[in-house]
Amino acid sequence: MNEKVAEGTWHYDGDIPRRIAVYRKEARLSSSRFNRDTEEEPSIDESRPIPETKDGFLYYCLLTNSGEHLSLDEAKAWADAQPWGPVKWDDDREPTFPELPGWHFTLIETSSGVYRAEGFHDDGRSVSRFGHDLPLLIKETAEDARNLPRRK
Repeated sequence: MNEKVAEGTWHYDGDIPRRIAVYRKEARLSSSRFNRDTEEEPSIDESRPIPETKDGFLYYCLLTNSGEHLSLDEAKAWADAQPWGPVKWDDDREPTFPELPGWHFTLIETSSGVYRAEGFHDDGRSVSRFGHDLPLLIKETAEDARNLPRRK
């Protein structure tokens, strides 16, 4: 199953905003493993190796033929390096939550496809989580911050 893991905006001709998305799929479904040499439907050639990734996924952009990348950061770097780049990524590694005033959040890819989300409050409180599901990680870290008792 292909899952959207990041979205952003680039500007056509430097002016017209266009959207781009990065998706992930299981590495076992790599295009390099499909046999397309027959007139039948493409099928997986089990003798071809599964690309080694830290999280078992490959990442790609649908905007154009981006190829398959071993991490989300690699796919984003590819998009940023295109002539129409850089992309302004929605998560921007510093998600904001207006309903949580005083909190500041950061996202860091600690290894391929594994992230650390941290939240720091102006009063010194902090929360932190690790995970590979970026949208869920962001949501849970914000929830941790929401549930953290206020300092007295």
